[in-house]
Amino acid sequence: MSSDYWHRRNQELEILCMPLHCGDSTSGALSEVKSDKREIRKRLRQMSCNNLDLTAPTEKNILDCSFNYEYQRYDGIISYRYSSNIIPLFNDKRIAKRTFFTSSGMGGISSFFISLFAYGRYNIRHLPDIYFETIDILSRFNRKDGMPVYYIDSIQIDTDNSFLELFNSSNNRIVVLDTTCWSYNQTSEIIKELLGQGHICIALRSHTKLDMLGTEYSKLGSVTYYISKSSKHEQIEVMKEMLSNHMRMIGHLGIWATPDAFPAFWRDERFIAASTNRTIAIQKANRMAAKTLIEQNTIPFVLPAHSLFILLQIFEKTNDATKKLTAFIEMFVEKEKSLGLPIRRATGFGFDDVVVDVYYDNQAKKNIVRIAFGDIPFEFIEIITKDLQGAMYNDY
Repeated sequence: MSSDYWHRRNQELEILCMPLHCGDSTSGALSEVKSDKREIRKRLRQMSCNNLDLTAPTEKNILDCSFNYEYQRYDGIISYRYSSNIIPLFNDKRIAKRTFFTSSGMGGISSFFISLFAYGRYNIRHLPDIYFETIDILSRFNRKDGMPVYYIDSIQIDTDNSFLELFNSSNNRIVVLDTTCWSYNQTSEIIKELLGQGHICIALRSHTKLDMLGTEYSKLGSVTYYISKSSKHEQIEVMKEMLSNHMRMIGHLGIWATPDAFPAFWRDERFIAASTNRTIAIQKANRMAAKTLIEQNTIPFVLPAHSLFILLQIFEKTNDATKKLTAFIEMFVEKEKSLGLPIRRATGFGFDDVVVDVYYDNQAKKNIVRIAFGDIPFEFIEIITKDLQGAMYNDY
């Protein structure tokens, strides 16, 4: 298993470093950076176009990326030649599609829903365990008497019930997906299935977590509108109106992506396969940790369907309990780090180490410890999991 890890990691580093060979002025001493993703990220960012003129189009740069606008905040639409490397079904000629990029994943999600509610009456139907920021937006603007729009968030513990309702329903639904926790291949299959059922599909995604080989290169989001070319005229007109309203809202909010947010390594033909293999390895790591937790049977937990992290459920509900749990986790993380284990206190998932976070879940009414095992050698997984179980049992 360790040999698979090192093979995968070495290929990732090759892909990340490849753009640094473009010229002597940017390459530097590659031997100094080839094992340090943070240093690679720094040098890649130095290559990107950071000196944008705010009132005129840029020329294509080393990323084959241009910024076409008259007024940057409002008209900033990226023309990015290699977006097909990251957008599922980009080259499927049976599907009409339009993609644009935003300055963050949440920027794309927020602007989409704000545009819906600003220009029409919609009722967003969803399960309760979607992302908390999305819940906040919908709780403020959602209309009970509006046109139904189905929302499925890949971060949900279990998405099967959402899909079951859709696949058993009539055609011509509007389906919105947050695909952040799904791999490229999984997203492609889901979208094809939905389009085959006759639905309009809008895919929202943060690319920071699973699409940057663990570098966290930039805060970058995308929105892709999909519809089958065999759809009814009325459906196509509905999608055109939604897309136009959304683009206008992105301009109002000033959250178009800029060219320097695009990783140069997206150009590499090996990227999708490497990124997919990395995601599969992360999912295996979390499933392995979950198996260890089941065997020990000391901490109640949930492994979501996406298998990108584990949720330990602590039933104490008071503020003091949350503070106590947070202090305990911080102490545990520092102890494990002192032993040389790849772990830190942070929010998120999809990294090259293990990240642990504590929060109170208002939906579940529980304190949650979210532990996200990243792309690490498997021998560390059992050590950290058993150490956490022992600490929870003996010290908490």
